[in-house]
Amino acid sequence: MITISYIYIAAILIVTWAIYRIIVLIKSKEKNILREVMINIFFIYFLILINLTICKMGMLQIRFQHRFYINYIPFVETINMFKDNFMGIGNAIYNVVGNVLLFVPLGFLIPLLFKKKNKIFNIALYGFYASLAIELIQLSTPINLTDIDDIIFNTLGAVLGFFIFNLFYYVIKKTKLRNFISRVTSKYDGNLVVLSIKPLSIMFGAVVLFTIITIYNSTISANRSNEDIARAVFKYSSNTDFEAVKDVAGYKLFLRDEGDYINLIGVESVLNDRWLDSRTSMGQYEKSNGDYSISTIYDNNNEDNISMSIVVFGKNKNASKVEVIFNGRNYVEEINPNEYFLVVFPSFEVLENNDIDNLYNGEESKSLNIRFLDSNENYYNEMRFAN
Repeated sequence: MITISYIYIAAILIVTWAIYRIIVLIKSKEKNILREVMINIFFIYFLILINLTICKMGMLQIRFQHRFYINYIPFVETINMFKDNFMGIGNAIYNVVGNVLLFVPLGFLIPLLFKKKNKIFNIALYGFYASLAIELIQLSTPINLTDIDDIIFNTLGAVLGFFIFNLFYYVIKKTKLRNFISRVTSKYDGNLVVLSIKPLSIMFGAVVLFTIITIYNSTISANRSNEDIARAVFKYSSNTDFEAVKDVAGYKLFLRDEGDYINLIGVESVLNDRWLDSRTSMGQYEKSNGDYSISTIYDNNNEDNISMSIVVFGKNKNASKVEVIFNGRNYVEEINPNEYFLVVFPSFEVLENNDIDNLYNGEESKSLNIRFLDSNENYYNEMRFAN
């Protein structure tokens, strides 16, 4: 996963926006400073919207190995949130009300800046477009899901903003504040989506370029050797040694002996031809607790079912083979005596009842059974699972 601080994103957006508006003002025959101030207030709202929806927790997170979750059925997730005792009704209300309030400024500012767009259908449509764009962008982030409920509540928020603006206008239309509105509004009657394409394209293009540069600087070419990749990934460790390595399901797995512990480290594949220069812990066990352990890897390409594979790793004693029986399927691989091993089950399986965690409690699992064999194909019982 690659993370980019929101501060950098905001700085790029502010600089590109400032340059764009300066050029627009230079070319403009009439300078309306008050309207320009309100347009920039709209831009500040845009920055806040990006921070609260796409750059949650103050950063843009990009992950290339994760499952997409899209909910097309209205109100299912919202109802589940209200029923969820763990989240609590307070969090559910906060999510619904927050999604509505988030788009109230949009519904208020559009009719303020564009007089001829002061129609409920227009505001609802632009609220829908803006929310849909955010939900689509969220598909590339690991901490978000795309939910039709968010679009519905965002659109309702824009409509609420429309009513608030018209109530505000009704109250002040007989006061001097009416002149303020007449000075900041525009008679533009075209499509606001078309109007916003140029500035949004410039800003989005600048962010994408910065993101591409960040990805390149944070990754390693897949053409480099495993030793070179290990040196880059483990550059802050006391050593860059590894005992075994395998590529599987978008990860390069490194098995490392780190004193009292055996660690399985995953390096994520990016765009099929590069590796991240950061690492993810895929599994670990303490040597004093056993001789081997397991890790699970999920198939991110299977959107219909949660399918997984098994990685068995550790240091062999005197076994000749390891047999993995996973979801009723057998896989046998030869291993060398007194050497480290890293065995990956060759297929992804969908489990009806996942009881693999039983192994960590010293119990049997119906989904997974791991056995070691000696040179005579007899069971070798000296290998202990580190639970």
